Amino acid sequence: MIFTAVNVVIARDQANTAEQGQITDRFTKAVEQLGAEKPEVRIGGAYALNRIASDSPRDHSAAMDVLAAFVRTHPPAPLTDALLMWPPVDTTAAADLYTAADIIKSQSHSAEAKPINLSGARLAKMDFAGVDLSGADLSGIDLTGANLTGANLSRAKLLGATLAGADLTNANLADTSLINANLRSARLTGASVTRTEINATNLTGISAVGIDLASANFVSAQLAGAVLKDADLSNISFVGMDLSGALLDGANLGGTDLRATTLVGTDLRDVDLTHTRTGDL
Repeated sequence: MIFTAVNVVIARDQANTAEQGQITDRFTKAVEQLGAEKPEVRIGGAYALNRIASDSPRDHSAAMDVLAAFVRTHPPAPLTDALLMWPPVDTTAAADLYTAADIIKSQSHSAEAKPINLSGARLAKMDFAGVDLSGADLSGIDLTGANLTGANLSRAKLLGATLAGADLTNANLADTSLINANLRSARLTGASVTRTEINATNLTGISAVGIDLASANFVSAQLAGAVLKDADLSNISFVGMDLSGALLDGANLGGTDLRATTLVGTDLRDVDLTHTRTGDL
């Protein structure tokens, strides 16, 4: 019985070693494919890494890191009208890039998933709806016009990110850093922005109807033309900021500091200005 048990253990170890050897070979080949000249070969490499991530939990992070590095360093495709569609019309120019990003999206809810680094990536019009990017490094990323509805971006780094025209409806932006980010004309209705840093952020023309921004940290943000109807903006300092042309009817500005704030053409109908500091406004 002891002899049999020892043989079973040895056989199991040999099988595990053989399996890991096969995965290593698959991994190496997939990485080589990502460096190929033909886009269809690179796409094959991306799918191979996706399969490895699914088959081997211990190799999940490594596979995602390689795909993320590919997305970050892949030469950005020119932003033609064809590429501003999803899926891109010009499949030879962007399909490999968007395929790798789509795989990262599909693996984001895996039990083995860890915060991803997509800093500097060019992913305009990407569909990241419902994706879990919590804690991700998205500094400098270009997500112009991207679909981020319901996405989890809590604790993410979005320093200098471009989210112009992006749909962030019901997205989780709690504890997110949006310093120097561009959210011009973005949609933020229903988004969670608790303790979010919005320093020097371009929020010109955003749509954030009914949103709770009471805990957000506004410093030098640009809000000209913003749609903030029925929003909770209580106890926020807007000192020296530009709110010209903003739609604020029904908003709660109780306790807000509006000294030296530009409000030319701003709609303040039915606005709660209780305990608001206006100075020479």
